[in-house]
Amino acid sequence: MRLKALFLIALGAFASGAVSAQTKVATTPPAKAVGLPGTRISGTLQCGKTKSNVVDVGDDAGHALAVGKTPCTWTKPMTIGGAQTKEGSSSAVSDVRGDVSADHGYHVGTMSSGDKYYVRFDGQTQSSNGVARSQSGRWGFTGGTGKLTGLRGRGTFKGTVNADGSMTVEVEGEYRLAEPAK
Repeated sequence: MRLKALFLIALGAFASGAVSAQTKVATTPPAKAVGLPGTRISGTLQCGKTKSNVVDVGDDAGHALAVGKTPCTWTKPMTIGGAQTKEGSSSAVSDVRGDVSADHGYHVGTMSSGDKYYVRFDGQTQSSNGVARSQSGRWGFTGGTGKLTGLRGRGTFKGTVNADGSMTVEVEGEYRLAEPAK
């Protein structure tokens, strides 16, 4: 199914798809931050096949809603609070209309230390004749566990589809850690 093929790639990104000018990711920085505000980060994710469910809306040809989950591994990790990003998964909902998909979701990742980080993302997937070609969008940290409790930050991502249907995602942005509790 053409819609399902588009959606399978729509979930492949850390922060799936390009964001419209009206879409904003809520990222409120902590009241007190440690170190430099907005420490820069960048990395690369390799995301595999998506497990998804697609439902045809029925109003227009090519209009469907989809929900799914995609596993990802960091091939070029980011360093946050002294640990490196390791792996994670993205769960998303997509509104597919022909060759464009508006994607909204969450990414839960694990650091080399075992701590978790949480991300909210919004974006858009572009395709051609039902085959996904690229994604871009915005993401924001919403928190984490252990040393990453109170993690905040935001950034952008761009994904490209590989020949095997997986996706390589370039991520960049900045982060701040909350001051440790006294």
